[in-house]
Amino acid sequence: GIYTICVQVFDQCGSDALCWDIELTCPVPLLQVVWDQDLLTLSAELTNSYDSVSWDLGDGTLLTVDSFDHTYEESGIYTICVQVFDQCGSDALCWDLELTCPLPEVDFSYEVDGFELQAASSSAGSDSLVWTLNGLVFSEDSSVTSILEPGLNELCLLALNTCGADSLCATLDITPLGSGMNVDRSPVSIYPNPVHDELVIDFGTDRAIPLRVMVSDLSGRMLPMTFGMMSLNEQKAVLNTTQLDPGLYLLEVQLSSGELIRAPFLKE
Repeated sequence: GIYTICVQVFDQCGSDALCWDIELTCPVPLLQVVWDQDLLTLSAELTNSYDSVSWDLGDGTLLTVDSFDHTYEESGIYTICVQVFDQCGSDALCWDLELTCPLPEVDFSYEVDGFELQAASSSAGSDSLVWTLNGLVFSEDSSVTSILEPGLNELCLLALNTCGADSLCATLDITPLGSGMNVDRSPVSIYPNPVHDELVIDFGTDRAIPLRVMVSDLSGRMLPMTFGMMSLNEQKAVLNTTQLDPGLYLLEVQLSSGELIRAPFLKE
């Protein structure tokens, strides 16, 4: 405001006086802020010094700091408000901020050769991948090779990033090799598949004992088991596969009941 200042002095001879007007001002603070956004994260900093500050980040978050990094839970438009204070008053600023976090775009291609599957991801914007085959996780690589079971197989790819996930599945119908081959996916269980050194063949507790175990390659060439390559233990056979080259093979088991069982496996 404008104030009139007066002063009067005295001595033994008399007095003197002087008055003048003075205008005093107290400028309100000038708010200055710099900010940046990265996906769902807002970074902001005040460039001047103030006595106090109050932030409202539009999602229920209130702050009283000069600078911060804040990550929102989801995409959307948020109204950001900041108010600063000092002894002369206050200043405020509000603005709308649109934050987006794109999900990955999942896609893949695949080829099937007999029972062998080769698949490759062409997903965009993903940080990690998860492949599943018939509900079981089998790889997190961008390109995969696996063995399929006769009948229907479900191949799925899950792509993930910091914003979420997207998935894609394909149903693969695998026809048995050869017109006379009766491949059954249920009578026996073989594991691990793919195999490195030993393949376990589990015939179950109520099945006939195996009389003959044969292995053939994709050309149909039979590879009879020699002594030491297979050991029988009750209803399980352990097949030593260390002598086999990497590739796809077909296991053939002749049971004492007369039933002939065939199942594919992959040697890595």
